[in-house]
Amino acid sequence: MAGDREDGVVDPYKLLRVLEDVADRHARTLQSLDKALERLEKDPYNESLQSLVMTYIKRLRVLRKRMESALDGELRLENIESEVVDNIATLSEYMIIVGYMYEEDVLRRALNVAGKGAELIGEDSENIREDLESIRRLSEKLQGIVDNYY
Repeated sequence: MAGDREDGVVDPYKLLRVLEDVADRHARTLQSLDKALERLEKDPYNESLQSLVMTYIKRLRVLRKRMESALDGELRLENIESEVVDNIATLSEYMIIVGYMYEEDVLRRALNVAGKGAELIGEDSENIREDLESIRRLSEKLQGIVDNYY
C-alpha cells in the first residue's frame, strides 16, 4: 500500500475507489449483521448465531482497516477534478452519517446481547469496544474531508 503513495500523500483516485467499494460492502455487511443480531437477541445462547454475528463483526473490521489504510497520509484535493472531490466528500459524509453511526448502534447492541448470555461475543467485547473507538477516529478523519471539501 505504501508504494501507491508518494511522500505520505493519499492517492485521491484510490481513496475514491476504496470509499465506493467500502460503502457498498459496509452497507450490505451491516444489514446482514443487524438481521443476525435481531435473531440473536431473541436467543442469546444460540452459538451458531453468535458465530455468525462475530463473522460479520470481523468483516466490518476488515473494511475499517481498508478505510484507515486509504486515509493514512496527507490528503490533497486542490488540483483534482471537482467531480472526484465531490464524490469523495459525499461518500465520506455518507460513511459518517449512515455507515458509522449505524455500525456504532449495532455494535452497542452486540455488547448488550453479550451481557445477556452471548458468550462468544462477550469474549470479544474488548475488541468490540476498540472497534467503537476506531469508528470514532475514522469518523473524525472523514469529517475533516467533509468540512474541507464539501
